[in-house]
Amino acid sequence: MNMAKMQEIRDKVREFNRSGKFTVAHLEFASNGPYYLASACQTIIQMPKSMLYVRGMMASSTFYRGTLDKLGIVPDLFHTGDYKNAINAYTEKKYTPAHREATQALLEDWYGEYVRGVAEARGLEPEEVKTAFAKGPFNSEEAMAAKLVDRLGYEDEVRAFVARRTTEATIT
Repeated sequence: MNMAKMQEIRDKVREFNRSGKFTVAHLEFASNGPYYLASACQTIIQMPKSMLYVRGMMASSTFYRGTLDKLGIVPDLFHTGDYKNAINAYTEKKYTPAHREATQALLEDWYGEYVRGVAEARGLEPEEVKTAFAKGPFNSEEAMAAKLVDRLGYEDEVRAFVARRTTEATIT
């Protein structure tokens, strides 16, 4: 799932939170994307003895020029500028400096947004989140100690938690 779609879903979850309802995420195993979505929930419950695989982000590109050369195919594409790199997959064998710079800038922007979103949702400072992520991946106990999750529980315990919260909300 791309970053824009995840942000859109997170925004809807946060909007739901503001309505006075509660949200709970249950993580059996999570990497960056699922955790980013879960962090929009008011409570995150991770399954005991599972992993929270958050650490950082990376980008990669596939370049076909070498394969095209072996097939005797010469791409005849119009290149409009150094930072217009969509065709580089067909015309280059590796990143050009401009392509690398553009990819790095995009990746840094995504990571910054990811860290800010998690920090805001978890009540942490962005630097705390970066420091925590640098220590990842985490087993469930480590994730809880780092304040990345709120509780540990299996599916039946999550259902019981939701039932209690629903009853409490109905009484008040």
